Amino acid sequence: MKISKKLVILAVAILWVIFSLGYIGWDIWSDFKVNQLNNAARSGYSQAILDVGAQAEKCQEVPLNLGENKTMSIVSVECLKQAQEAQNNSATEQTPVKK
Repeated sequence: MKISKKLVILAVAILWVIFSLGYIGWDIWSDFKVNQLNNAARSGYSQAILDVGAQAEKCQEVPLNLGENKTMSIVSVECLKQAQEAQNNSATEQTPVKK
């Protein structure tokens, strides 16, 4: 049985198309997975920032861990302004008026 040159070329072309489609599909799937992971990470970061902001707006001190042995506490600037105004008002009320 003799295999014709035409049949060999056809078989190689079919295998090349199958391999190419498989590679393209794998590449698209890999990009999709990476994009999904990046989107999930961005969403998590955004949610964390929103949660910290919501806690800080309640005039609560929010502790943040910045890595090994580094921490920071934050509070909303509006809360500091309110505290400063309250302190100024109480100081004004306590100061006797000179006649």
